Amino acid sequence: MKTIEETGKVSFPQAVKDFWKGYADFRGRSTRAGFWWANLCIAIIYVVLFIIISTNSASRSYYESSVSPVLLFIIVIFSLALVVPMLALTVRRLRDVGLKSKAILALMVLYYGLYLTFVLSFYSSFLSSITSMLYQYSDSYSAPTIMSSSSPLFIFLFMTLATFVSVCPFLPTNMLATKSNNPILKSIFSSTYENITE
Repeated sequence: MKTIEETGKVSFPQAVKDFWKGYADFRGRSTRAGFWWANLCIAIIYVVLFIIISTNSASRSYYESSVSPVLLFIIVIFSLALVVPMLALTVRRLRDVGLKSKAILALMVLYYGLYLTFVLSFYSSFLSSITSMLYQYSDSYSAPTIMSSSSPLFIFLFMTLATFVSVCPFLPTNMLATKSNNPILKSIFSSTYENITE
């Protein structure tokens, strides 16, 4: 498998080619243009699929399902097929911004761990509230509480990481790279002078 090392200006066809060629390549770098061109391509594919579903559902009778099972299957398979390359593209983009591999790994594990905890906490809290309302186990009738079991610190940490991961693709190459000799900073951020091929 070829390591994707995008530098300089990247065209739309080159970005899409690199996206699929680097399907599971977590080692290289992706420029800002390469990241956004690949995302635009994915968005265009989803718009086309949505148009196909809309025209297909408009031609169906009232008693038929509005979405064809075949089209739904294609969308689910396509979405699942995008998980690994989108994660790889994000990792390459974070490396291009100036983070080191170990810092990216820690960031991704923490981010997705918090995300999973957030989602599971939301659904368990919501479902327990619905269940208590339906079966009237509690003395007082109350509306569903969302995220009642989460601490403000947890939510703050998750939102901070989500903001950081969302902002990084907008940053230029080596924006977070450091010139410092501090060993802690050098373990998180790449040096402005080193060529990152971790």
